[in-house]
Amino acid sequence: MTWEALGAMGSILSACVIAVTGVFAYRQLRALRQSAQLEGFLHLQKEFYSPEMSDARDFASLELPELLKDEQFTADLATGKINRRRHKEILLGNFMETIGMLLHYGALDGRLFFEEYVYIAPRTWQQLSPVVAILRKASPRQWEHFEYFARKCEAMNMSSFTGQPYFESHERPA
Repeated sequence: MTWEALGAMGSILSACVIAVTGVFAYRQLRALRQSAQLEGFLHLQKEFYSPEMSDARDFASLELPELLKDEQFTADLATGKINRRRHKEILLGNFMETIGMLLHYGALDGRLFFEEYVYIAPRTWQQLSPVVAILRKASPRQWEHFEYFARKCEAMNMSSFTGQPYFESHERPA
């Protein structure tokens, strides 16, 4: 065997080692990403079920419909002079907006959130839609990521009636 042949075999062996290292590095990065996704999901779940957010959810379903009949309450929304202790729906809407934005830009794994919030997001969007209508008069893009999130969940919910899993007939979220 000549020196040239040994050198060529060494180069081939080095290329194989580099390729195997690349495969393992890719797997490691993928596992790290999944871990970060799960951590983000759990953090947001903890916030969603916190006492303050539970209070905001109860407020939106139990008190908000009646308060929307109050002219001062709706005027506060229209002028942007919002007392967050009185307008607990803002906390809930902002939270859902954050989830929608993180999903829209691919910072979170959509499968976890769309499965968990398939009923929650559309119901919350429906509860807050009168508030959104008022807020969008001054800011037309108010809570647009929340709307995206709710509509995606709604689409998943509707597809469940066809007997075909949503992600088999639709593009998976990023």
